[in-house]
Amino acid sequence: MATKTLGRLLSAGMIAACGLPVPAMADSVADFYKGRTMKMIVGFSPGGGMDLYARLAAEHWGRFIPGNPSFIVQNMPGGGSVKATRHLFSASNKDGTEVAIMLPYVIASIMLRDDKTVRPAEFNWLGQISWHVAFAFARSDAPATTVAGARQKQLILGATSARSISATVSYALNSLAGTKIKVVNGYRGTSKLALALEKGEIQAAGAVSWALLNTRLRPWLDEGRIKLMWVLSPKRFPHLPNVPAVHELSNDPNAKAVLEFLGNGPAAGRSFAAPPGVPADRVAALRSSFMAMTKDPKFLAAAKKRKVDIVSKSGAEVQKIVAEVVATPAAVVERTRQAIKAPK
Repeated sequence: MATKTLGRLLSAGMIAACGLPVPAMADSVADFYKGRTMKMIVGFSPGGGMDLYARLAAEHWGRFIPGNPSFIVQNMPGGGSVKATRHLFSASNKDGTEVAIMLPYVIASIMLRDDKTVRPAEFNWLGQISWHVAFAFARSDAPATTVAGARQKQLILGATSARSISATVSYALNSLAGTKIKVVNGYRGTSKLALALEKGEIQAAGAVSWALLNTRLRPWLDEGRIKLMWVLSPKRFPHLPNVPAVHELSNDPNAKAVLEFLGNGPAAGRSFAAPPGVPADRVAALRSSFMAMTKDPKFLAAAKKRKVDIVSKSGAEVQKIVAEVVATPAAVVERTRQAIKAPK
């Protein structure tokens, strides 16, 4: 009996040393999640690109998590998803039952606010479901439809708030690239912005996701009703290679560094995270189940039906990207902070 017990212990130790899940650990994760309902937080109102991906994942992820929990989606708009990010970091359950789809720009936003209540590198990043690139566009009948044109004529751009990525990039371009973009804040959600554009209240939008542009707004693009001005991304988007990345809009090294910082956040993509403090075995299960979901034929068919791209990265890859963004030199962050101040 003692020999058998020792054999079992040695086998478990060898499995663990090879990085494979020990059956007892897998069973404990399954026991924990069985019959539970997990919460998936979205930092925006229903109907936008982040909400679309969250609801897609909520339909399928539970099939791959040991114990097969179900999901509910909770929308928590506010501050360009800063409210949801703060909740996940500090107020959420730390047992592995709450996750959030994270807007990549929120990392830079937290840094620019010098917000000590959230430390993005300490989240347990679970994986990227798709790239996240966002485009600025103007109505084709606007006084300016390019950045060069916006240096000559005023362009009225709508945004949710003065701290949203749409507004901050526009303020940065005004101060660093000589544009004359007038930002009108207060549009709560993509649907409100789209309606304002239709009515002519505003002439441009500053951060519309590719997921939304390629689905609900695709007729506007195909019919020539809008003109793309820049893309918020570390590099040009392969599907639309003629649209400049935001850092290309200035040749001044200091200005370029600021615009690169604002554009580098999307490298983390649309990624899911769990709060700090979640037990390691549950984090491992959430990470592996997430990657399994993104390769599942049923999931991919559902994504295709919704006309959304699936471009996955592992949680470890996203964790590394976030750490690199957080390591941006303090001087660049401070220059950015000065460049994005809203006019008084």
